[in-house]
Amino acid sequence: MKRLFFYYIIFSIVYLCVSQKTYAQSAFIDSLKKILPGAKNDSAKIDLLTQLSKHYDNVDSFISKNYYQQAEAIALKSKNDIYLAKVKELAGTLCTRYDQQKALQYYNEAVLLLSRHQQLYNVKKQITSLKNNMGVIHYLNGDFEGALVYFFEAIHFYENHDPTNYNLGFGYGNVATTFMDLKKYENANLYAKKNVSFAESGNNKNLQMSAYINYGSSLIKIKKYGGALIQLQKAKLIADQLNNNYNLNLYHTNMGDYLMLIKNYNSALESYKNALLFSKKINSPPDICVAQANIGICLLSLNEYNASQINLSRALNIAEENKLRAQEQIIYETLAELNEKKANFKTALLYKNRSIAIRDSIYTEDNLKRIEFLEAQYQAAKKEKDINKLQQEKQSQQFSIRQKSTLLYIFAGAFITLLAFSFLSYRTYKQKQLLHQHQIKQLQNEKLLLATESILKGQEDERSRLAQDLHDGLGGMLSGVKLTLSAMKGNIILPEESARLFTRAFEQLDSSIGEMRRVAHNMMPEALVKLGLQQALLDYCDGINAANGLNINCEFHGLENRLDNSTEIIVYRIVQELLNNIIKHANAGNVLVQVIKKDTELDITVEDNGIGFIKDEAFLKKGAGLKNIQSRVDYLKGELDIKSTPGKGTSVHINCTV
Repeated sequence: MKRLFFYYIIFSIVYLCVSQKTYAQSAFIDSLKKILPGAKNDSAKIDLLTQLSKHYDNVDSFISKNYYQQAEAIALKSKNDIYLAKVKELAGTLCTRYDQQKALQYYNEAVLLLSRHQQLYNVKKQITSLKNNMGVIHYLNGDFEGALVYFFEAIHFYENHDPTNYNLGFGYGNVATTFMDLKKYENANLYAKKNVSFAESGNNKNLQMSAYINYGSSLIKIKKYGGALIQLQKAKLIADQLNNNYNLNLYHTNMGDYLMLIKNYNSALESYKNALLFSKKINSPPDICVAQANIGICLLSLNEYNASQINLSRALNIAEENKLRAQEQIIYETLAELNEKKANFKTALLYKNRSIAIRDSIYTEDNLKRIEFLEAQYQAAKKEKDINKLQQEKQSQQFSIRQKSTLLYIFAGAFITLLAFSFLSYRTYKQKQLLHQHQIKQLQNEKLLLATESILKGQEDERSRLAQDLHDGLGGMLSGVKLTLSAMKGNIILPEESARLFTRAFEQLDSSIGEMRRVAHNMMPEALVKLGLQQALLDYCDGINAANGLNINCEFHGLENRLDNSTEIIVYRIVQELLNNIIKHANAGNVLVQVIKKDTELDITVEDNGIGFIKDEAFLKKGAGLKNIQSRVDYLKGELDIKSTPGKGTSVHINCTV
C-alpha cells in the first residue's frame, strides 16, 4: 500500500538542511530581540535581523517578512556588496519552499555580488553556503546529480577550512537525502550517520533534529527498524525541548510511518492524529493533507472502511483545493484499494483510472518543470558568460602591447631552439613515428572499449526501462482490464456456454499478466540487484527447469563477495544468452552451469548434452546470440572457447580477469 510518507519527509528534511542559522530556544530569541536596538553597526544589525527572520519563517511568516524587510532597507542604504549579498541569501532561503526559480535567482545575484570580494576568507565561506543552497534548489527541481555537485563542493570546503561549522552537518544531511531519492540507500546511510556524529558534537538542536530524522529514514530504507526507532526517539526528545509545532509534526509523521512498517497500526494511528493536530497549529495545508490521508490509510489497514473513507475524502478535498497533485494521486489509489475491498468494483475502477491519469500528468509536469529549470540555468550561464567575455576583452585591450612584446620574444626563442634541436629531431624521427603509431593503436583500443561499454550500458538501461514500462504501464492496464471484468462478472448473467468462455478468457488474462511479469523479471531481475549474481542465476535456472523441463545443475565457488555491478550484469547476460541458445537449438536434457572465482580470475562454463553443431559453420554464420556473447567477453577482456561435437553436445568456457 502506498503512503504519503516519502514525499513528506524528504521535502521536510531538505528544507531543514538549507544553510540557515536558526535557534528555536525562546530565551535565545528573546536575547536577540534585546540586543537588536543597541547594535552598533549595519553588519551586526543585518546578522541579528537575518537570524530572527529565519527563526520566524517556521513560526509566523508575517513576522519573518517584517524582519527581512528591515534587513533589506539597511543593506540598500549602505550600498555594501557583502550586506546586500546576505539579504539576497535570506530572500532565497525564505522563498525556497514556494518559488525555487526565484530563490535561485536571489542566490545567483548574491554570488555575483560576492565574486568582487572573493579574496576574503569570510566571503569564500558565504559563497560556499550559497552553493549549498543552490544545490537544494537543484534537488527540489529533480536534478539530483546536479544537486550532489553543489553539496559535495560545500562539504569539501568545510571539511578543509571550517570543520566545526554547523553547515557541514547540514551538507551531510543534504547528501544523505539526495542519495535516498537516487535509491542508493547504503550511500545515504553512510552520510546520514556522519550527519548524526557531527550534530552530536555540537549544540545546534535543529541540526540534531534533522540528523536523527534523516538517519532514521535511511535505516528504515535498509530495514534496520530497531535502529530507526532509536533515532526517532532521540528526535522526539529534541522536538519536546524546542516545543516547535513544525518539528513536532515532523516527528509524529515519521513515527507513524515507522509504526506502519512494523504493522503496529493502532499506535501508528495515534501518531498520525498527533501529526494532524500540530499541522493544523502551523496552518500548513500540505502537512494537514498528509496527516489526514495517513490516518485514512492506517484505518484501511485496520479494516475500518467507513472511517477510512471519511478521512481520505477530507484529505482529497484539501489536495484538490491546494492543487497538491502528488497527494491527490496517492489518495485516489488508496480509495481504489478501499472500494475493491468493499467489493465496489465500479467505483474502484473509477478511482484507479483517476490515479493513473494524475500520475501520468504529474510525470509530464515534472519533466516540463525540470526542462524549464535547466533552460533558466542555461540562460543565466549564458548571461554570465557574456559578462565574462566583455571583461576579458577589456583586459585584452589593456595588455595588448605587453602581449605583443612577449610573443616576439617567444617566437625568437622558439626559432633558436628549433635550430638547436633540428639535428636531434631528425635522428629521433623514426622512433617518434613508431611511438605515434603505438599511441594511435592504444587510443583506438580505448575508443573501442568505451563504445562497447556505452552499448552495453545502453542495452541494460533500455532493458531496465522496458521492464519498468511493462510492469507499471502494461501491468496497470491489464490489472484495470481484470478489474473491469470482475465488475462485469458480478453484474450480468450469461448463458452457460458464454460463462465458460468468459471464465476461460479471465484465466487467459491471468496467465497473460503472469507472463508479462516473468518477461519483465527476465529483462532486469530484482535478485541480481539485491542479492547478487549467484542468487540471480539460481532463480533464472530454476525458472527454466520449471518451464522447459531441462535438468540444469548449477555450481558456484568464490562468489561470497559481490562483484562489480556492471560485471555481474554482463556475466548474467552471458549465461542467459547461452541458456537461451541451448533451449532454442540444442535439444538437450541436461545442462551444467559453473561459475568459479579464484583471486582475480573468473571462469564461466556452460555445457549441454544436446545435438551439438559444426563449429566452423556456426562461426561463419555468426548469429546475433554469438555476437552478443563475444562482445560482452571482449568488454571483460576475456577469452571465449567453444567446443562442440555433433550428436554429443556443446561446451562453452570463458576466462577473464575481474
